[in-house]
Amino acid sequence: MLIIEDLLKKELSLKELQKLDLEKIIEASNEINEKRNQYEGDKLKKFIESVNDIIDSLIRLRAIKVIEGQKPHPQSFEELLQNLIKNYFFLILHIINNRIEIQNNKVMCEIIRSLEINGSIQKPGTKIQLDIGKAIFLQTVGYINILIKTN
Repeated sequence: MLIIEDLLKKELSLKELQKLDLEKIIEASNEINEKRNQYEGDKLKKFIESVNDIIDSLIRLRAIKVIEGQKPHPQSFEELLQNLIKNYFFLILHIINNRIEIQNNKVMCEIIRSLEINGSIQKPGTKIQLDIGKAIFLQTVGYINILIKTN
């Protein structure tokens, strides 16, 4: 049985989101690459399809657990996913309540950590319009705040 199969089986058998660290992912990747060398032609194609199905199931299951409120482990891929989801809901809520102004698919933001945008360094306190998708990501990782109308 592959490591990735064990990870899926464990995730399916337990209600709580299991810790999945980068070391384990790399170990699983190395194992898959070694096994891949044992196959050719149609057998290789079937092996790759099977592995992809297992990985897809594991990722979807973990994402569902996060969406349903499971607390991800700190600095995990799922923690980033949870933050993206929170920011997405935050944005939609405030757009519907007319508290975020959108012009040409852009929102007004304030820089809270220095970063480079389009070749220019933006300092904390600078206000700038950003594409909605970029703004959600940058807010999730702590570089900007999307500005909310106060009235």
